[in-house]
Amino acid sequence: MKRLLFISLMVFASARLIAQESIGIGVSNYAPANSLLLNPSSIVDSKAFVDVHLLGVSAFVRNDLVFFPGNEVSLLQPSSFSGVDPQYNLGAGQYRAYTDLLVQGPTITATIGRHSFGLYTGFRTMADVRGIGNRSAQYVINGFQYGPYIGQETRVRNMRLTTLAWAEAGLSYGTILHQRGNDLLTGGLHVKRLFGVSGAAVRLNDWHFLVADSNTIETFSLRGAYGANEPGWNAGSGWGIDLGITYKKTLQGVSNYEPHLSRGGCKTCDYKYKLSAALLDIGRINFNPEFYTGNISADEGETWEDFDGENPDGVNDVAQLIDDNFGALDQDARDRMRVWLPGALSVQVDYNLGYNFYLNGSLILGAPWRNSFGVQRATLFSATPRFETKRFELALPVSLHELRDPMIGAMVRLNSIIVGTDNLGAYLLDSDLYGADIYVHIKYTIFRAWGCRNQKNKVRRSKSGGRVVPCASW
Repeated sequence: MKRLLFISLMVFASARLIAQESIGIGVSNYAPANSLLLNPSSIVDSKAFVDVHLLGVSAFVRNDLVFFPGNEVSLLQPSSFSGVDPQYNLGAGQYRAYTDLLVQGPTITATIGRHSFGLYTGFRTMADVRGIGNRSAQYVINGFQYGPYIGQETRVRNMRLTTLAWAEAGLSYGTILHQRGNDLLTGGLHVKRLFGVSGAAVRLNDWHFLVADSNTIETFSLRGAYGANEPGWNAGSGWGIDLGITYKKTLQGVSNYEPHLSRGGCKTCDYKYKLSAALLDIGRINFNPEFYTGNISADEGETWEDFDGENPDGVNDVAQLIDDNFGALDQDARDRMRVWLPGALSVQVDYNLGYNFYLNGSLILGAPWRNSFGVQRATLFSATPRFETKRFELALPVSLHELRDPMIGAMVRLNSIIVGTDNLGAYLLDSDLYGADIYVHIKYTIFRAWGCRNQKNKVRRSKSGGRVVPCASW
């Protein structure tokens, strides 16, 4: 098998499609069942009283090695891909690939005065490849028999592949932490039970080798680790948490404000600006046997002959081939396999421009699991102007994927039907296609509390004697 230890690089060769953060709907004030994935405190003081999410799919794929010529194919015409071979972007220095698929199942959020609650279900699968140099890219494309490199020494450092697929079910809780004058501070917690399906990881800290001929690889030194499990439903388990906080500078006083309650005027309070931050996906999945994992360590020369004739069947055979042909498995092989979730820091600034127009700035920083098995979330910076009302919303996010690949997206919400993409250019422009994304959600949203349908705004006195004034409706 010509690319056994470069199994991670095969993600590039097989990639055809990649939704990332669904940023257009993720920053909405009217979709807490979606925005809780970026910050669980967003369900507090949401403009939706009850948000019932029925089903949604979000898919994102992007790499910077394999592409389809934009003047020959179109995502709007899938048949145009027939007979068109992918091309390769060579000479870029370092290559990455990232895929993120979310199937969001039934989810519900509800607000009861100062408190908000949520139930969430979903299935996620992600893959992350990093540290691919120019020479490694040639091996991806042509295999180890690539003529110009035969007889030359090669060194691969800090190359990582991680894939993870899991189902999750979560409970969310948020509340108003502080309210005084025009200052409103909210916090939220999202706890998730994780059910692992599959996980695989390869980490090559350093591999110094030479392809002697079309059949022989000579290894001088090798450091790294690998792990993979036999996929299956509930093949592992674990816990994950999201923690978030949001500060709002409101347009009206909120000292005794209670969102959506009929005794307080049935209104929510708008803001001039809000600042929010969250820690996302802090947790890991512990996989059950059967899994195969170990450290790779070799200082003496090892020769692998007839590598092109190998055809392993399953992760057990792959592990055996590594041991047989490199003699590199550490005697202290790991007795457990843990894969970290795609943890991240999420920070947003949202400014109210008036007349239902808002401008959002978001930064999502993925945690680099350099010395552990874990999916590294792609870093994203975005600026998103949007227009939002109860029944209609339009957002146009402008973002930098991994802080270097510009994308322009669009999202439309018609009542509770949501369609969007963070990379509209993949569908409309003739530029080379390195990836694409799309998300679609179907929901049912109740915007007014049940006791508020036929009531006019009221001003009442709280038990402490303060006046509860309904905030302005924009």
